[in-house]
Amino acid sequence: MRGTSHVAATLAMVLTAAAGPTAFWQSKPESSLTVIIAEVPGDTHTPVTITGPDGYRVDITKTAVLRQLEAGRYTVTAETVSNPLGDMTPQLREKVVDLARNDHQGVAFTYQFEAPALSPVGAPDAYAIQTGTPTNPVRWNPCSTITWGPVLPLPAAEEQRLTLAFAKASIASGIPFRRVAPGESAQVSVNLTMAPGDRVSGEGEMYFSDSGTGRTIADRGQISGVIGTETSDELREALYLHEIGHVLGITHVPQDDQVMHEVVDESDAKGFAIGDTNGLRLVGAAAGCLDTPLGAKEVRGTLNGSTLTVTWFQPASQPPVVKTTLHLTNRTALGRASGEPAWDKRFVGAGAGPREASATVPANVCDPGISVTIAATNANGTTETPVVLSGCPK
Repeated sequence: MRGTSHVAATLAMVLTAAAGPTAFWQSKPESSLTVIIAEVPGDTHTPVTITGPDGYRVDITKTAVLRQLEAGRYTVTAETVSNPLGDMTPQLREKVVDLARNDHQGVAFTYQFEAPALSPVGAPDAYAIQTGTPTNPVRWNPCSTITWGPVLPLPAAEEQRLTLAFAKASIASGIPFRRVAPGESAQVSVNLTMAPGDRVSGEGEMYFSDSGTGRTIADRGQISGVIGTETSDELREALYLHEIGHVLGITHVPQDDQVMHEVVDESDAKGFAIGDTNGLRLVGAAAGCLDTPLGAKEVRGTLNGSTLTVTWFQPASQPPVVKTTLHLTNRTALGRASGEPAWDKRFVGAGAGPREASATVPANVCDPGISVTIAATNANGTTETPVVLSGCPK
């Protein structure tokens, strides 16, 4: 413990003298546009076109940062896309962005199924949120793919039923799912036991953690079940839909015409009913992304004595970056200690574009056991990027 306490004390930081923008950034005025494209179910291209001044045109299918742009008006347009589950429409089809000189803006596109598969029964309000409230539920980031996979190998027919159930959940919620490849760790683990009998039972759980900003976001889930070998295909499919509903953040309702009724039956295999689907929309794509910031680019640190000057380019994020901090982490046999050197007081740490800041760092910052990162934070969490150091003693 003494060793760990000593390391923590070594990482105590103090403010340094002010450091203004360097000639490097001043000599390259530019504007940038960050286009964030949510993932969709399946291996599907999501075409987005950006047009601007003097015939400018770029076509992209994934999140991209467009840099060295001229000032002017840019139009960003997204298309409806088809995938194995059906057509998906962008919730925002077109966005006009006016970029000023040295301006850095972002736009985000999310998708949802144009015609979600509904079982037209029940009341629209026949749903319940598992954790939180309908206006502020605990949920997954619907703009990133959730991976799932069995703990142990399953019969091929059961794999197919699970795949179909996850597909139906994607259609109802707009959240993309993907079956993991062999050896890959799944965010949602499925543990099924095949047993004699004509009954099924199961449990679905959603686990979540604090993103560090006060927002709670789901990050993993679990489905377990005992499947009677004499049960029908429909009853098994109904159970899988029900448990996936729990994983996504909805829970039991008293109405027996909804999949999320406490007791499932064969009729539930038709798909989520109206109340179920309205609940899934509250925790799904229609509720918006929960993206953390895009990682900083071109992160470089120059050490001059005890002063570390860091330069980087921060892409625009949705929601925007509100704080950027410097992290030093020392991992030793005695444990891990972290420090957060204070930036020069003139650096506010927010916003996008070319950034520069300085801090006083300890003498051991160049040691092999020390990792240096900058951490960009928005309302949804933090993204860390390693700092490439130069100027260390040889």
